[in-house]
Amino acid sequence: PWAPAKSWMGSLGMFFGGWILAVGILWVYLLSGVFTGQIGDYIPTLSIIALAATIVESLPIKDLDNITITLASLIFGHLML
Repeated sequence: PWAPAKSWMGSLGMFFGGWILAVGILWVYLLSGVFTGQIGDYIPTLSIIALAATIVESLPIKDLDNITITLASLIFGHLML
């Protein structure tokens, strides 16, 4: 609603695309032994980070999405450790 140039479908694509990619990368790290635990242990944290990145992406900020999404993901990931 705050960014008329952005669509709900685009936001859903951002959320699910980012979430699926993050789970895939996490799975590789778990299989290689870099991280320990089960993949289900990380799903809630990944979901919150993906949601935060989606909210930041939906803001009406032009040409800074790549920087703001990355920073938001890093900050939320760090805070959730």
